[in-house]
Amino acid sequence: MAKAGLLFIGTKDGVVQFSNPGAVGRWLRVGHELRGQAIVAVWARPDDPLAVVACGAAGIWRSTDGGAAWVEVSGAPSLAAPGGSALVALAGNEPVLLLGGAVGAWRSADNGASWEAGEPDAPWSGTVRVIAPAPYHIDTTFAGTSGGQLYQSTDRGRTWQLLKDGLPPVLAISAARLV
Repeated sequence: MAKAGLLFIGTKDGVVQFSNPGAVGRWLRVGHELRGQAIVAVWARPDDPLAVVACGAAGIWRSTDGGAAWVEVSGAPSLAAPGGSALVALAGNEPVLLLGGAVGAWRSADNGASWEAGEPDAPWSGTVRVIAPAPYHIDTTFAGTSGGQLYQSTDRGRTWQLLKDGLPPVLAISAARLV
């Protein structure tokens, strides 16, 4: 089977798709879906690139055919937040998606088909703007808010512990461990 690279680009006007047939470095535009939707985060499953999730202020959409057709996820969290949201995948036998936005942090263990709210031990202050997995532990991740909070989850986003409050708005996080 010939190798091909795929790119899914979130824009103010939907998802633009590119393919690199034969992996020769020639990226061709192959689609433009969800027009009229501002897409602030997009994820394609690494071991099955036909499974794609796109997130926008107006909702969350899933594709099971590589982005040719999209279905809006019912009951998905609202992401309406100035500046967008954060979407990351935690590696593992089954990836877990973590999504931050105006309503806290959410998780999906089924490629974005359903979402559950992460439970913080203190109320979220502001929008969850950044989520950063710890490269040294598969279950650990950190989240930062526009309200200056730093949280940690050690159970793949099910619960969140407030580590620090009173910081300036958190814009980026990188975790490392000394050996």
